[in-house]
Amino acid sequence: MVKDYARKTYTRKRKTKKSPHHFGLYLLIVLLLCLFFTGLYYKKTQSVAIKKTVVSKVLVEPQSPVFEFYTLLPKVKNTLNKTDTSVATQKQITGNYFLQVASLQRQEAVDALKAKLLLLGFDVTIKTQKIKGETWYRVNIGPYPTLSALHNDQNRLRENNINIGGN
Repeated sequence: MVKDYARKTYTRKRKTKKSPHHFGLYLLIVLLLCLFFTGLYYKKTQSVAIKKTVVSKVLVEPQSPVFEFYTLLPKVKNTLNKTDTSVATQKQITGNYFLQVASLQRQEAVDALKAKLLLLGFDVTIKTQKIKGETWYRVNIGPYPTLSALHNDQNRLRENNINIGGN
């Protein structure tokens, strides 16, 4: 069969209009994104507002700290004798050995060390001594019946980071 190449008939394809539902779909996606980012922003501002109210409540209602040594110290016999600076007599000593933990001049430091030692379970005695017009407080633990018992407690003090003989 013979074909005629001179006259070709073209069939036009009709251009179809994009349906309006694509525009609506794009609009829906943009609206959902806007809602998503608005929700994130609202959540962020709401958490900041909650933090501010929590901080203000914390500042308004301070809680007093609970210190255990306030209850332990009154129960322990106060061995601080400001008027009598003499050394304990042999009748009061039941063991042979005492360990001097520190010799301090400030009463606050002595009380803090005494509280720390009492919380660790040591038997603490404080002795005052006037040396060249200055008052020194000697913090001792004991008495110990044997030297090995003294060394055991000395090691226990080192384990708890208490410097023995420090000022």
